[in-house]
Amino acid sequence: MLIYTTHDGGAAVALYAPASAVLPGGAGSIDVQTDYPFDDTVTVVVNNSGAKPMPLYLRVPTWATGATVDGQPAANGTMAKVQCPVGSSTHTLMLHPEIRLERWTRTDAAGTSNATSYSVHRGALMYSLPLGTNFTMYAHHFGTEDMSSDYYVTATTPWNYALVVD
Repeated sequence: MLIYTTHDGGAAVALYAPASAVLPGGAGSIDVQTDYPFDDTVTVVVNNSGAKPMPLYLRVPTWATGATVDGQPAANGTMAKVQCPVGSSTHTLMLHPEIRLERWTRTDAAGTSNATSYSVHRGALMYSLPLGTNFTMYAHHFGTEDMSSDYYVTATTPWNYALVVD
């Protein structure tokens, strides 16, 4: 579910994808327009056919440290609240993602940290390099070959790149 009703008679957009919802009891509708996570803008059109303004909550992801809702700063990791008047209103969430590095440390069975790696992210996306692969089946269990088989996977292109982090 992407759109939820709230305890105070409003609605919340919790996940971002193109979507539409009709609010219960004929209170109106919500239309979410976005190409998220490949675009940084989420536009929400609210048709409030109720008798009074209603609250709309928009989830601001934790990584969106510079997000704005309708041009106003919105705290990351929260549900930003806007008021929707009776009739039609449009609200825009700008995510403004920054490129960030996440550090990963591998710990062996003895509890010793012995390797560190980094992943590169922009918003909800994690960057990766394409790898050529070779799949060699070493066991087949039932059905067709595509149904239940075990494979050895080896790289056919270079994979051991370094990222200089400083």
